Amino acid sequence: MRLTLYEIETITRKASIGAGLPDGLGQDIGRAAVWLAGQNYDGVGAALRSIQAGMSKAKMSVADKGIMVFPDAQIAICGPSIADLLIGEKSCSEVRLLSPDSAILLFGFVGVAASQHSCNFQFDFSNGTKVQVSGGKVVKTGDLPSSNHHVVVRCYDEEQGVSIAPMPVDGVEVDDEVWREVTALAARTYVPESKTSRVAGAGAGLSDND
Repeated sequence: MRLTLYEIETITRKASIGAGLPDGLGQDIGRAAVWLAGQNYDGVGAALRSIQAGMSKAKMSVADKGIMVFPDAQIAICGPSIADLLIGEKSCSEVRLLSPDSAILLFGFVGVAASQHSCNFQFDFSNGTKVQVSGGKVVKTGDLPSSNHHVVVRCYDEEQGVSIAPMPVDGVEVDDEVWREVTALAARTYVPESKTSRVAGAGAGLSDND
């Protein structure tokens, strides 16, 4: 099914809230999904895999000075913090993620941040794969591991200035089953239809404004 970027951002945000995440995280996830779509990645699927875990307390600890470690990293929850730590906290030189649930979603989070702050991010996976994410592209060397992997993330200044990811103006293809699951989560945020809710102006969930 072909969907606009606006539909992807809006429904993915609502799906995040429906899964129990705060609205602020939902907004970040929606933007990350759209950024990934612009890079021909399955941003909706990456977001779904992470938000299905729902809200839980993120675990993090400092292993060594300047290194932040996230065990069993839930990217929907800790992804925005990782980008903020590497960009804004000078004492944090690298982040280590142990068994992240959706590394691709993290590409989206840091891609958005790279566009805003003129920087790039280097990912070193435990299987030897390397990925560099800037504001406008993802460069991958090797195959991403499917599971039980670890990754080290670092941030560097972008020498050539701000690079913005090109956005497909005619929308992108999204897997029908993935979209069905995302819209089912989003539907949890809709007000049930009733005589009272109709008087109050609640919709039936048929448009983004319902």
